[in-house]
Amino acid sequence: MARRKKLRIEPSTPDSGEGTSAVDVEPAPPRQPARRSLRGKRGGLKDMPNMPMDILLEIFGYLHPRDLLNMARTSKEFREYLMSRKSAFLWKAARQNVEGLPDCPPYFSEPAYANLAFFSYCHGCFKGNIQNVIWEFRVRYCTACKKAKTTDIYYFEIPRHVQARVRITDLMTSIHAFRRTLYHTPEIEEIQASFRALADKPDEQTKLASERVALMKTIREHTAKCWQWQAAKYSVRSTELDNTRKQRFEAIFENLQELGWKEELALWEPGNYWPLKQHAHVRVAKPLTERGWQKIRNELVAFMEDEKATRLRGEHRRLLISRLSALSGVIADYYSESPRSAATELAPQFVDFAFMPEFRDLADAPNDTDISAQSFQALRPQMPTLIERWQTEVKAQLTSKITKELKVPENVEPFDLAVAFFDCDHCGMTLRYPAIVAHKCLRRVYASYLDSSMTDIYDRVACHHAHKRKWSSTSVNFARVLERIRPVLQTMGLSPYQTAQEVDDRDVRLVLIPKNNNYTRRVMTWRKAVSIRKTNFDLCVDGVLS
Repeated sequence: MARRKKLRIEPSTPDSGEGTSAVDVEPAPPRQPARRSLRGKRGGLKDMPNMPMDILLEIFGYLHPRDLLNMARTSKEFREYLMSRKSAFLWKAARQNVEGLPDCPPYFSEPAYANLAFFSYCHGCFKGNIQNVIWEFRVRYCTACKKAKTTDIYYFEIPRHVQARVRITDLMTSIHAFRRTLYHTPEIEEIQASFRALADKPDEQTKLASERVALMKTIREHTAKCWQWQAAKYSVRSTELDNTRKQRFEAIFENLQELGWKEELALWEPGNYWPLKQHAHVRVAKPLTERGWQKIRNELVAFMEDEKATRLRGEHRRLLISRLSALSGVIADYYSESPRSAATELAPQFVDFAFMPEFRDLADAPNDTDISAQSFQALRPQMPTLIERWQTEVKAQLTSKITKELKVPENVEPFDLAVAFFDCDHCGMTLRYPAIVAHKCLRRVYASYLDSSMTDIYDRVACHHAHKRKWSSTSVNFARVLERIRPVLQTMGLSPYQTAQEVDDRDVRLVLIPKNNNYTRRVMTWRKAVSIRKTNFDLCVDGVLS
């Protein structure tokens, strides 16, 4: 598309006489500011105060006191008209539209009464959304202002002749909060100022006290009516919100059924659909629209999927407990055929069998698979082979700890070496094979172990059912023992590659001499010396220091 040519304006020159340009161009009109598009006619209500009285009464008869007060705050004309005592009948007519609202008390103006009852801002700091009305004090206070403008100390000085007639507490209002009686500080200051102003007029002071007592009686009577009206209003509002929540729940319930969650929802019927009703998107008191449903649909579907997965995990957990109980009975029957001995202590226990693939595949089968004690009994002929395989694996784990720190000759059994001791990281005991296999710490269940390592539900259920974990060498330490036993063997003039039988045949006793006490001696075997972890001592053989 070709660009439009701009019209060139020749500037005026001194020679042109009157300073005209080559082309005469009229100046553009000034640009008017854009006006907002408003609904209705501007200023259409400005003459409303001048309308006939019967028309105004008819209009205001349909308004709420809150609407009247809002109108009084729109313009000076409305404020002057509605705040006038002549307009009191308008406020009374509007007040009739509020069901159950007590009449305006004589100590209140109609606008002030409407402001207290229907505008939720703090009368101290003007903070919004303050729902708590203190009818006794005729104010709304936030927590901070209530604390600052109330006190539990009510005593103040009043003339003695007044004290003889009335009690101080009869001159002011009070409220009860947290086992305390609170009084309104501005009211106390007002009473004090009133009595000080009449310091030279005892009769007037007595009259003032009588008027205050009568006023307090009126306030208490009206306050009781206001509390009843507020309780009724809250009850009605609560019922409305409950109905809205119920309708919203029913709409969401139907939508979820249409999406295929009918069977899952039916499982919640005995509990009155409690999980669904407690969801944040369900319990909100707001009608459900089609647009609103589209916004929350994916989140509610994800919620239903999570709840279903949780239910299935719970069912599977209960099934695992039943199956593992059956397996436990099978293992107990197998071991009951032979008496308990040192050999049985070195055999796998129930929890070890539970983690063997042959038994785990049965116990952790899907929920719809029928698994019973007979299913585990079918594996009984294989148990001798499984026990032998488990013992071989345990022995291999301990052997790897030795060969990792020490090069063992090919013709020597690692467990026959004199250095083949193992420390338990939990209790500190020093043991040799096969005693280390039966050590209880290697099967103990610790809370940190359950939290960090057992992420699978089968692992947790199996260990919880057995009150043990499967045998593991993670807490077995060989390197630390090797550091202690090297000096012992060197003291005896032996190498780490000596067998335990060779060291025993030497029948040597070691003398332990503390470094800070030369008068104390401890005589022990080399096996005992290995278990001592302290380093503040010297070793010697036949009384000669090494």
